[in-house]
Amino acid sequence: MESLDWHDVGLAWFDTHLVRVPIDQQPLLESFQALAERRREIVRLYGHLPVRNQALGRASTPAEAYMMVGNGYEFE
Repeated sequence: MESLDWHDVGLAWFDTHLVRVPIDQQPLLESFQALAERRREIVRLYGHLPVRNQALGRASTPAEAYMMVGNGYEFE
């Protein structure tokens, strides 16, 4: 998804459900939440997910290219 609204819905889900999972499963859910937060921040910064540019025929800006190579997409 490249919509901030949908990312906000997803992050709200984590806030609601994190307290409902058994304590031994919380670290896993927290790691997924951190990935969702990172992805949302990328969409906020660029308006979309630059990792999809090539597949969608979009040209990457220099900043997007640097972000993808410089920092990587650990979760992709």
